[in-house]
Amino acid sequence: MNKPTRIYIAGKITGDENYKEKFAKVEQEFKKCGYEVLNPAKLDLIMPSSSTQDDYMSMCYPMIEMCDVVYFLSDWKKSAGATMEYQYCLRRGKNVIMQKDSADIDIGQGK
Repeated sequence: MNKPTRIYIAGKITGDENYKEKFAKVEQEFKKCGYEVLNPAKLDLIMPSSSTQDDYMSMCYPMIEMCDVVYFLSDWKKSAGATMEYQYCLRRGKNVIMQKDSADIDIGQGK
């Protein structure tokens, strides 16, 4: 039995009041295509309320390591955390896919 491809979603969370809906929409599209999705927008469900951005990032890097692909939403450059995730992916040689615009969910192969 083949393991499904795992994908991590990266994008702007801090300062975006609609981030949960944005990430959930992308998560559902990837699930429809058979991906296993790791969605960092759901971390607030398990993180203490006093958590800092560094605390969240300490959870995100292992999630990225578990994945075959990292999908960057079109707003990732506006996010300090997603920018750090991008640099991490470059250092680790992770496969990345870039969303072309906010209406586009590109599920093709990428690096």
